[in-house]
Amino acid sequence: MKVSGQWFVGPAEYGVTGNQVAFFWPSRTPARSEDAEQRAPEFRASRVGQGSNFSEVAIKIFFRSRQALGPAPVGLSRLEKAEVEGRVLSKTTVRKGLERWLVRDPVFDVAAWYVSTELQLPNGKPAILFCDKYPPVSIAACTTGFLWHPDIVVEMRFATKHAADWPEIFLETVRVLQLLRKV
Repeated sequence: MKVSGQWFVGPAEYGVTGNQVAFFWPSRTPARSEDAEQRAPEFRASRVGQGSNFSEVAIKIFFRSRQALGPAPVGLSRLEKAEVEGRVLSKTTVRKGLERWLVRDPVFDVAAWYVSTELQLPNGKPAILFCDKYPPVSIAACTTGFLWHPDIVVEMRFATKHAADWPEIFLETVRVLQLLRKV
């Protein structure tokens, strides 16, 4: 795949095409492996009269040029701004190493932010996940992004039902990213 003028290769079973890769959760199975349906009990492939549940169980990782994203505040700075503005409704420890902040959001009414208090991004800031609706609805999604290479941002998207697994999903994403090699 080519991102921001740079070429990367990686295992085809993750679907290293079109500037994205994916794996299924919670099995961590590469989404494009030939035997994905056998290795990932959570995945249901499309069949006659039955749709796939890909969007419900896939952790999708997208690669974007840093320049294309612009200077919008992200992650921790957005949470800090919400706190200063008095929009933080609650902070809850979900479990050791994971907090959930409920924040009044101008678009989604109440949004949930999941903060991994023990894992850090390459820039030293906590790994943070934004979920667009709280309580979750069937079409709600969680997203995050972080700088992976100097000119490349990784963006992730997955179903809200996996939000409580954020630290483990982040670690698996880092492992998958380590499989990609610049050529």
